[in-house]
Amino acid sequence: MRRSAYTLAEVLLALSISMVLLAALYSSLSLLMRGMNTGRGLVEQTAIVRSLFNRFGNDVGGSINLIDPARFRNFAATQAAADAAAATPATGMTGASTPAPAPPPPTTPAAPVTGMGTGMAATAPAAGGDPSGTGSASTNGVPLGVMGDSTSLSLFTTKVPTEAFKGELVSDVRRITYWVGGQNGGLCRAEVKVALTDEARAPGVPEGDESQYSMAPEVTAVAFQYFDGTGWQDSWDSSQIGSDNATPIGPPRAIAIRLTVQPPSVGGTPQPPKTYRHVVVIPTANGQAMNTGGN
Repeated sequence: MRRSAYTLAEVLLALSISMVLLAALYSSLSLLMRGMNTGRGLVEQTAIVRSLFNRFGNDVGGSINLIDPARFRNFAATQAAADAAAATPATGMTGASTPAPAPPPPTTPAAPVTGMGTGMAATAPAAGGDPSGTGSASTNGVPLGVMGDSTSLSLFTTKVPTEAFKGELVSDVRRITYWVGGQNGGLCRAEVKVALTDEARAPGVPEGDESQYSMAPEVTAVAFQYFDGTGWQDSWDSSQIGSDNATPIGPPRAIAIRLTVQPPSVGGTPQPPKTYRHVVVIPTANGQAMNTGGN
């Protein structure tokens, strides 16, 4: 006998099978969309980190070293050694009981430091002695090179002063500082356009509202290390006198930057932070190691 319709049991069975298939399809699409969002977030995060490392590389690669490190030698120690040698009586010479007094060293007027911008009256120490008696590379008022620790990095770089076309007088020497903000977090970058100001020569990170310096809020932590040719150091000061007790060490051979980035949440679920490391080589380094002996 021919049947004209489905029974209730058949309809319920078909509906059950359809619900199972739709649930499986929804789960597959949800998993696919979650993977797409995760992949998109990783691509965006990688692009941000790559751009930050490129920015670091441009700034670190443009850092300037002492053009003439011998100009900033520790003249006080050198002069003391010369005076001690002159005060020693000569031996093996007949009739010479008392040595003649040594003539005073000739004095040379201070020579202006070139390449530091127009209207800047910085001068280098004279060749006959170090006016400060410390042999510091900052005698001319500009602590050139790299200065920083594990949490902050200060660079003295040079770039074309494009602001001069706008009627603003700036220097080609800039101070650039990187750190992670303590108020709102995020990677901060401050650029001081006149390197002879008190703001540029002040140690540490700039004070004030950190929101004006924030450039990457995704960065939750930053760490710097400095390679001196033999090992990695946690801090660096280019004006420190090197192992020869005469010449400033200048910039390190390389700087390692470690960034910790917080990925965006996926489906309301927070993701674990990721850490990236990048090393930038400084070709203008003097090649001297940090002097850990306190000199």
